[in-house]
Amino acid sequence: MVWLTFVLLVVCGSLVATVVLQHRRLAALDAEIVEMYGDATVEVIAIEIQNHLELAASRSPFARPLAMVTPGILKGIVHRETLKMMRSELAENGVVADVRSRRVPVRRTPTSVDHDDAQTEDPEL
Repeated sequence: MVWLTFVLLVVCGSLVATVVLQHRRLAALDAEIVEMYGDATVEVIAIEIQNHLELAASRSPFARPLAMVTPGILKGIVHRETLKMMRSELAENGVVADVRSRRVPVRRTPTSVDHDDAQTEDPEL
């Protein structure tokens, strides 16, 4: 039992270190974006994956037990695999894109507005 506790503490410590490192990377990325673009804005396409467990379970029999113990790790794995797929598909179609994963605060509103039908400046879109 002591051994298991030690292993769990080591794993948790490693996870905390990873989270701290990721927060530092995001802060550096934010600074880089401000440096590159200044206060200007860029148009971003956002994708929110809502079925992490189903996606992972369809690809691995270990997904459900992993989700019960560490749902955050499972989400991270699904996000990384999704990024790989997006990079590959976009490159195959000749799209030059900077595909990254970023965590952003979400402000939920009672009525959701879908901007897919909004008029764009480019009539070809």
